[in-house]
Amino acid sequence: GDTYSIIDNENGNTLLVLCDGMGVGEKAREKSKTTIELFEKFTECGYNNDISLDIINSMLVVSDNDETFSTMDICSINNYTGTADFIKIGSAESFIVRSNKEIEVLKSYSLPVGVIKTMDKEVYKRDIRDGDYIIMITDGICDFANENIKPKDFLNDILKGFYSSNPRDMADYILKEAEKKSKAKGKDDMTVLCTRVFTKK
Repeated sequence: GDTYSIIDNENGNTLLVLCDGMGVGEKAREKSKTTIELFEKFTECGYNNDISLDIINSMLVVSDNDETFSTMDICSINNYTGTADFIKIGSAESFIVRSNKEIEVLKSYSLPVGVIKTMDKEVYKRDIRDGDYIIMITDGICDFANENIKPKDFLNDILKGFYSSNPRDMADYILKEAEKKSKAKGKDDMTVLCTRVFTKK
C-alpha cells in the first residue's frame, strides 16, 4: 500500500514524497498511488506544497470512495541553501541521522489526508549538513516484536552494525532488520526511503 516519488522542481528543490494508503495490499496501493500522482501533477503545474495538499485533501474528502485516506510524508530539500522542510500528515516518524550518528526524530500527530475538511499537518524546518542521512518510513517498519522498543532505539541498534556509506544499503538494511523484529511479519506494508546529502565541492 506504499508509494513514493522523488521530484526535482524548477526552484532547485528535491522533494522526497512517501505515501501510505490505508489498509494493506493492492487497494491500499491504489489509494497511495492516486495521492502521489495528484501531488506530482500539482507540483508540475507550479503549485506550492501547501496549496497542492489542500486541493488533494478536498478532493479526497468529497470522493465517493469509502475510506480514501492516505498518510503523506514530504521532505523538500533546497539544493542551494541546504535547508529541508518536512511536512508530515498522519505519517510515521522520519529521521535525520547526522554524520556523528546523532539521530533526530520528527513525529506526526495529525490525521491522514482525506479524513477531515480542514487538514492538519506538522511542519519542521532543519539545516542539513554534509553527510547527513534523511530516512523516511511507513508504519509497517515500526511494528516491532517488543512494543516497548522506540523507533529511535531501534535505529540506534541498526547503526551499530551498519558500515556502508550508501543510502540504498541503509534502506535495505533497515527493512531487513525490521522484518526480522516484526511480530506481524507480512501484516502491514513496509517501505524505507533513504537519501544522503553531500556538500558540492
